[in-house]
Amino acid sequence: MTKKLALRVIFWVITVGIMVIVFLNSAKDATQSSAISTAFTEQLFSVFVPDYGSMDEASQLSLITEMQFFIRKSAHFLSYFAMGLFCILAYNTYELSLRNKFLFSAATCVAFAISDEIHQLFVPGRSGEIRDVLIDTAGILLATLTVAAIIYLNKRRREKKNEKGH
Repeated sequence: MTKKLALRVIFWVITVGIMVIVFLNSAKDATQSSAISTAFTEQLFSVFVPDYGSMDEASQLSLITEMQFFIRKSAHFLSYFAMGLFCILAYNTYELSLRNKFLFSAATCVAFAISDEIHQLFVPGRSGEIRDVLIDTAGILLATLTVAAIIYLNKRRREKKNEKGH
């Protein structure tokens, strides 16, 4: 197996793995999803909020309620950022133009984001949200544009190095 093929397999496995995790979390009903989100938020606060453990239960609940929306949407952004990152790295192992690597990876991930929100329409207590697709898309675009820029700059650097070498 060539290095390029090995990287292709690794990057696709990671990309699909992220998709599976997102799908499985989206398949949880509203009660399960909320419980997971609350538990995660509590763990986060116990590490990053110095006085969290000494707060009374009402204050902890208030803080969780106040921050849960932000944390849930951040999870959307970060999940799709990771998906976009590994997806463009997978497409980078093919002989495609940089433009197509970007377009194919962004389209693959945005299509998944849309299908995931549609999937949530059929899960009890969940809803498909256009806002979530937009947040997901922002994560995807940040990752894919960043990687595309790095690929472009590396190619330019190699070309300049080759020009000086001749």
